[in-house]
Amino acid sequence: MTILSEFNQPNNNKSGFGFGGEFTFSDIGKSGFSLSGRGSWTYAPANNIDVGSQAGFTTGLNGKDNQEGLAAGMGVGYRHGAFGLGFDYAWRSMGPLGGTNYLSFSVGW
Repeated sequence: MTILSEFNQPNNNKSGFGFGGEFTFSDIGKSGFSLSGRGSWTYAPANNIDVGSQAGFTTGLNGKDNQEGLAAGMGVGYRHGAFGLGFDYAWRSMGPLGGTNYLSFSVGW
């Protein structure tokens, strides 16, 4: 299990933070296969400006947009000696822009 966190303080904006975790089952049953689950959340205050209310009117955004910064993913891998294969999938909420899917494939030797 891995737990990570970060804090950033840009010189031209408000500070932000993030945290996440990963749980990995390695070499399941001595087969060389591994399985990982991941999740994280990031807060960036610069992304939460509600221009509509500051201009004197409300926008059509709803509570779903508050998921911005939420991410989850999983990965599967296989390693035999120095050779390895991996596949990872992740999803991240981009607030009003909707969710984004990420796919990656890796080969190592």
